[in-house]
Amino acid sequence: MKLLSPESLDDAQREVLRNYSRFFPTGAVCVNVVLGRDPWDIRPLVLMNGKVHITRVSSHLDESQMRIVIADLEGFSVIFSSAQRVIPIAGEGRCLVVRPFVAETLQDILEKGELTGSASRRAVVQSLIKLVLALHRRNVAHGHISPSNVVTNQDGLALLDPIFGSLNGTQDAFLAPETSVGMVPQPSADLFSLGRIIKLLLGDTLTEHQKALVEQLLLASPRHRPPLVEVAAAFDLTDSESPSAHSEPTTTPAKGSTGRLVKPRSTRPIAPPVSPPAQPGAKPRGFPRTIVLSMTAIAVAVVAFRSISPHYYFSLVRHIPALANLHSSDFDQQWKSNDPAQMTRVAQAAVLDENPAAIYTISSDVLHGSNPKGVRTRLLRVALDRTWESELSQSDIHAALVVALMELVPEGLKQLPPLAELHPAVIVAIAAETEPSKANKELKAISVDKVTSLPAPFGALFQQLKEVGYTSLGSPQAISLAAIATGDTRAQAFEGLLSSTPEAKQTRSEDKTIKLISIALPVIAHNPAAVSELLATLRAQGGDLAGRASWFEIEDIAGWSETQPIDQVKIILGTLPANSLDMVKYVDLLSFPSAPIREQAIARLKEKFVPASAERLLFTLASDANQLNREQSVALVSAIQERDETRRKQFIQKWFDLKPAPDTVLLVLLSRAHLDTNDFFNWEAASYLRKNSWRASFDVLKLLATHPIPSARVLAYGRLDPSIAAERDFLKQRLSVEKDPVCLKSLMEKLSVLPK
Repeated sequence: MKLLSPESLDDAQREVLRNYSRFFPTGAVCVNVVLGRDPWDIRPLVLMNGKVHITRVSSHLDESQMRIVIADLEGFSVIFSSAQRVIPIAGEGRCLVVRPFVAETLQDILEKGELTGSASRRAVVQSLIKLVLALHRRNVAHGHISPSNVVTNQDGLALLDPIFGSLNGTQDAFLAPETSVGMVPQPSADLFSLGRIIKLLLGDTLTEHQKALVEQLLLASPRHRPPLVEVAAAFDLTDSESPSAHSEPTTTPAKGSTGRLVKPRSTRPIAPPVSPPAQPGAKPRGFPRTIVLSMTAIAVAVVAFRSISPHYYFSLVRHIPALANLHSSDFDQQWKSNDPAQMTRVAQAAVLDENPAAIYTISSDVLHGSNPKGVRTRLLRVALDRTWESELSQSDIHAALVVALMELVPEGLKQLPPLAELHPAVIVAIAAETEPSKANKELKAISVDKVTSLPAPFGALFQQLKEVGYTSLGSPQAISLAAIATGDTRAQAFEGLLSSTPEAKQTRSEDKTIKLISIALPVIAHNPAAVSELLATLRAQGGDLAGRASWFEIEDIAGWSETQPIDQVKIILGTLPANSLDMVKYVDLLSFPSAPIREQAIARLKEKFVPASAERLLFTLASDANQLNREQSVALVSAIQERDETRRKQFIQKWFDLKPAPDTVLLVLLSRAHLDTNDFFNWEAASYLRKNSWRASFDVLKLLATHPIPSARVLAYGRLDPSIAAERDFLKQRLSVEKDPVCLKSLMEKLSVLPK
């Protein structure tokens, strides 16, 4: 796999990306592209509504295969609450799948060595067996269960990209050998993959019975693999612990998730009640025609809404039972009129009267993506998010509506219950809408401990904030972090995160600021606009970090304006980005105002671009004694590294035309003393020093006097003072070893002035 910016794609890849972009909603932005094994297999990372999604396309399929594959993918999404969307590409025989991007998989965790201990690995295996049991009880196969397709943490597991392994002919040791390209996988294929993962995670810790079962799971013949229930029993999973036919396993993370696994909503349709058979001779009950028509219209509307958005339908019905048979076209018409007076009437009905139909009208409109004026839509979307919807009480929903509609119904705030009594997610949503410097007493009194149990990213973010030293949800840092985590990328959010309150001034340090930025960075890493806003805020803060942030703008010798803002932030925080920069940027970083970054730049240059013989030069350019400007430093390394002899000499001569600081030229000359006498730069450097003034200590002159270039030694002899005993003794010592006639003459002239 390879990650590229959209600008780095070739013409063919750009054409594929343009084809994909037809299916993205308005305002969606491609921030990066993952390249697959095949030329057509590019996977854009797309920012949509503040969330990053990854897009994948299938290989070419015939019509029958396409119908089966799309049906299976959509069935997987509906049954297991996956947030993916499946889109057939007309006329191309391929389908497009869009799902939320997940930052870290089990594969990443294993590579980092973070999953240690047999107990934690055994827990992952047990959770995976439970999940596969739930899949197979619904006669659904994943087809490519591998560490790269498993998202895990202490709360459970989820599976990514079902069916794609066989669909695209993936070459992977975790893929069952019988899986054929373009064929929908069977449940037996998951048994093979499960065996691979069990062997990888538990290995020698398996009992003899478990080892025997795993070896059977890895048999080439699907018919000879043991039943999954037998495997479950071998890993101490009883029938009561295994998911029932009516349980809802966790699958692909819910919208907005970054890897934390959560219990999904139920998506099973509610079966209508079965009426008893009519008794012979009984007359059917009659209803007025208008009532029948009205009830039919209501039923059609409810069914339509349930079909279009079962998630929101069942969520609202669970909390508002009357919604199942209530729908107000009047409320709907008034709310969508864009007339503040009419919208206020609907809002008052929802907030003051708690009218179910009004609540339904507003909630469904906002949750479907509308942004009506005067409504804090982000608050509602966060508060009613699918991740915790099953945990919300009617009071939680009402509180979210009260605050979200406060501009339309300000008197509703009198009905707001104490914040501390609300669900943690609702508290975070309300905090995110608060100005960082204007938190009320209620919010200040709530500890961040209240929200650390929330699913990722929220709980982990606030736990880290607590570890940095901010314990109140009313602190500007906590409020700003809530805003950033819920998709607010305005300057106000970052200013609050980095603000210096009276409390912070006593403890704030550069290290603490770096920690605060590091907490927020994973949330905004795939949003270039948000990262750019963070950079702008950093520059305005002042101090060392502001100097580092401004460094990229003072001179753009290396083309930093073309890099991703996230790379600049990582450098400011003290770590080079994992993706490779070009040689010019690494050389430019030798002048960066942070010693750790300069050291890392030297290591990258040695690893990728320059020979070991250039190491001394790099350390010279990275030292505080370097008086060259950034342009001169970059030009020097570029000139010396030029492979063509003629061009190298031309570039070196032009470099001296830039009038570099003679004291630094002397240091560079000394750093290249290990080279032979044919080095062109050394000759030019000695000539340059002969024409310019420079300073050197006795120790430096002694080093220069041993340089392989005679003209360099002459420079040293000319600076030594024979009237000083130590320097006179050194000149006499050099007289006995010097072989070059010109150098000998210089030495003798120096020593001849000595008094007899």
